[in-house]
Amino acid sequence: MLSNALLLNIALLIFGWRRYVELTGEVRERRRAEEQARLLAETDPLTGCLNRRSVANQTDDLIAAAQANGQAVAMIMLDLDNFKSVNDLHGHAAGDALLCGAAQRIAEQLPQGGLLARIGGDEFACVVPFDSDQPETVDRLAAGLIEAVSKPLHHAGLELEATISVGLARSYPGETVDAQALIHMADIAMYQAKKQGKNRYFWFDPAMECELRFRNELEA
Repeated sequence: MLSNALLLNIALLIFGWRRYVELTGEVRERRRAEEQARLLAETDPLTGCLNRRSVANQTDDLIAAAQANGQAVAMIMLDLDNFKSVNDLHGHAAGDALLCGAAQRIAEQLPQGGLLARIGGDEFACVVPFDSDQPETVDRLAAGLIEAVSKPLHHAGLELEATISVGLARSYPGETVDAQALIHMADIAMYQAKKQGKNRYFWFDPAMECELRFRNELEA
């Protein structure tokens, strides 16, 4: 009886240990799947940047943190000039390579704490905190982005080139503004850069929005 009890206890221990290992593996696999699902929901699958949905939430958090520290936040909208011609001439694989290369170069220029998102197509958004009394730091960043992205990119024996048009908008200490408002303003400024010949940047000015609204009403 003692032998049988001992063997039974050993069998139960072995079974319990095997079950524990199986449950641990299942939990680990489930966590891995949940993390993968989160990444797919929050990032762009091609470039690995944030997507439009997730950057809005993180920008709102960054604005709140900057306000608490007496800083401002700059929204930088970037659009690759003549990107469609790259796709048309060299195919979508070349276009994807150009997008990934541009994303990498943009990320290398961003200061610590900055955000980078692919908004859609060939359009990117950067969000950076800065000293509210030194907006020239954002000017230098915009100029650096234009220079970095415009360098030729080599892919499959091809030399791909693209410039960018950049629109800038900022928050002000004590001002109530959210991510969507900054995106809207920076997008209008980017449209102005396109209109003025591309490969340049503009800060948002309220007159730009009035002009754009008037133009849309006139076209309608």
